[in-house]
Amino acid sequence: MLKKMLMLAAVLLTTATGAEAQECTADDVTTEEWFDLGIFAGCFELWTGCREIGTLVRLVNRSSVEIEENDIKNVLESRLRAAGVFRPGPLEPRGSFFYIAVTLETETYEVHWRFSKAGEFRDSYGFTGRTSTWSGTGSGLHEGGEHRVMDRVRGDIDDFIIAFLWVNEPACSRR
Repeated sequence: MLKKMLMLAAVLLTTATGAEAQECTADDVTTEEWFDLGIFAGCFELWTGCREIGTLVRLVNRSSVEIEENDIKNVLESRLRAAGVFRPGPLEPRGSFFYIAVTLETETYEVHWRFSKAGEFRDSYGFTGRTSTWSGTGSGLHEGGEHRVMDRVRGDIDDFIIAFLWVNEPACSRR
């Protein structure tokens, strides 16, 4: 059901902007053009050819809110799985991954996330490596409950998946 909703959102987003999804290459679409279309990430940031994504989750809980790292991990993995882009198991050295860190203080929370790609970036010495290409953060008051925190986590993950599928749609539709 979530997969259908995300795909529908991607189609609606494409239709609403009047843009057609295309395969990305380094010369295709600039980040500025994506911003003009209302897409806040572009080819460089999110294009993977629809390869599956690993996950990494970190929780620091200094509050009485009952959230565990597995709660966040389950939400992240189930949403990526529903979108058809989850890669189970340990992180691969040359694979992409989505990292999310949640910090809970006495009254507040912070959520930091990033998408990292590997093997596509070569430095002046010829080494390839991993870099974070898309990231975000948010914070708020949790009011002693997990609902606001988990709503923020779900919203951030969904925003990422919609943008990821929009950019990778041509490759994902061939799988």
